[in-house]
Amino acid sequence: MKDNNALILSVIIAILVPLCLISIFCTRATAQTYSTDFPLTENPISESGQWSASGRDWMNVRSTSGLAYGTQSGSRAYDDSTAILTGNWGPDQAVAATVKSTNQNDSINEEVEIRLRSSISSSRCTGYEVLFSSRSSNAAYVQIVRWNGALGDFTYVASSGGSGCALHNGDTVKATISGSTISAYINDVLILQGTDTTYSTGNPGMGFFLSGTGPSANSNFGFTSFTATGSAPTLFASFPGYGLYSWDGTAWTVLTGNNPEGMVASGSTLYVDFGAIGLWKWNGSSWSRITGDNPAIIISN
Repeated sequence: MKDNNALILSVIIAILVPLCLISIFCTRATAQTYSTDFPLTENPISESGQWSASGRDWMNVRSTSGLAYGTQSGSRAYDDSTAILTGNWGPDQAVAATVKSTNQNDSINEEVEIRLRSSISSSRCTGYEVLFSSRSSNAAYVQIVRWNGALGDFTYVASSGGSGCALHNGDTVKATISGSTISAYINDVLILQGTDTTYSTGNPGMGFFLSGTGPSANSNFGFTSFTATGSAPTLFASFPGYGLYSWDGTAWTVLTGNNPEGMVASGSTLYVDFGAIGLWKWNGSSWSRITGDNPAIIISN
């Protein structure tokens, strides 16, 4: 047993020592996942701070007895009930949700929505919306929409309609974004795909839209479960004389030729102390300087 322990120790040393010689700092960004079946009764939905409320210009998402649904009047345009997950999320995202769809009526508009790379405040909402009509006829449709910020300011990325977009009670809808490609699925069948390069960051979420009828129809459609996942874990490593790199499990990518004095990852965001040039943030696609001061220590939660 002692000989085996010695052998194991020598192998560990043989692996770790060269790594320590070539890399001053290593840190790993964590993948993020959130799943819920909406057990609480809340308006707006919060689930202990996991969701951000819609703010002034958009309506709340509420939850009760295993269902998340909208709170719209049905008469105001573009004020979709909206809820965005909090926290730091990687840019590549996937959301799957189980749909409640009852009392369907093609003469009104009822939509369940998945949000990707989104953010929201009282008067600004950005990101991508993947919407599915609550219809099971040839009048069904699926759309990918970019929200540009202000109420009613949006751009269609892709759209499809017909029986292939039909949605039934209990179906699963899914939306993904990888790089600039956005995909929409019903029961794991690809329905629609589009590309857009406007937003590289933001969080997943959900929404609902109602028009052409009164607020009593809000609970006819919604989500009974919701699961969001973020990007796969990324390793960040500093190699003296070569710079700072990221490893995605397949290949190394140089982020900068500078070597940090310290760094820490929080979610998919990397915070780096570059000494005399200050504290910087890498969001997965670009650098931004937080302060020109040089911190003594960096800690993330």
